[in-house]
Amino acid sequence: MCPTTSRISAVEWAELRRLRLLALEESPDAFLGDFATESALKPSAWKRRCNNEEWFAAELDGRNVGLGMLAKRHGPDKYLHIESMWVEPDHRTAGVGRALLERLESEAKRQGEEKIALWVFVGNTDAWQYYVKMGYEFVRDQDIKISVDRVTTEKEFQKGLR
Repeated sequence: MCPTTSRISAVEWAELRRLRLLALEESPDAFLGDFATESALKPSAWKRRCNNEEWFAAELDGRNVGLGMLAKRHGPDKYLHIESMWVEPDHRTAGVGRALLERLESEAKRQGEEKIALWVFVGNTDAWQYYVKMGYEFVRDQDIKISVDRVTTEKEFQKGLR
């Protein structure tokens, strides 16, 4: 069966919460957020996230197994970028990541974007190799401060949306 994707609405905030917390628990080093902080968020915060951010779920066999967000980049390059991509480990070779990427790219294109970007922590080799396989090109490395005592490097990738 092929995965399908859908936008997560505010009435589905609990599903966003479930998927996001699964992602943070399963892959804590892949995201800026952390499980303790996000699990403490109130329902109103999750509803705001659904309203203010473009979250998408990927469904396979009647169950959501993947998550991704389309976000506006802040700074001089204000193009859209992909954040918080995650697929349950048991479904990582079932086309779920591809379905999510294609949906996010399609949404960006629909909004008039000519390119899309994403960032991956340098240590997340499987993820950035996957994005290269999906047509993304490496742009640069950037150090970011995660907390008072933790700095890491992200890799930026971009893809043209023709």
